[in-house]
Amino acid sequence: MILLVNGIDTGGVISSGLRLYVKMTRQLLVELAKMDGAIVLDTSREKILYANAHLVPDPVIPTEETGTRHKNAERAAK
Repeated sequence: MILLVNGIDTGGVISSGLRLYVKMTRQLLVELAKMDGAIVLDTSREKILYANAHLVPDPVIPTEETGTRHKNAERAAK
């Protein structure tokens, strides 16, 4: 999953992961995508803020999904 955030505020959705704050390149994105967690980019898509991030969105956000990963992805998107 790739999560775009506005600025450096992640809204408390990330509980762990590698904090990178590096320039985004295609090659780096491909390598980081091999990890299990989410990749967090700034909205300009110029910097990778986090990799292998564990997302923990608010569980009261409604979701139509059934799987754990899909529920978290939909809630994080909202």
